[in-house]
Amino acid sequence: MEIIFNKSARKSHAEDTAKDYKRMYFEQLDKTIECYTEWTGARMFIAEMGLIKEYKKFMKSYKERTGY
Repeated sequence: MEIIFNKSARKSHAEDTAKDYKRMYFEQLDKTIECYTEWTGARMFIAEMGLIKEYKKFMKSYKERTGY
């Protein structure tokens, strides 16, 4: 880890780091919401149509993509 002696440089470095963490957090949140919406939407559609085989296929691909 680098040591920053200049006070203004230290402040801007901390702000940049905070911005990076905030950006990463929101990107991950977007992915989570997107996956959840896709999953619940597909479940509701499958429940309406009664497509058990399609449901199992979707769940298998969902688990491969997300790890859940």
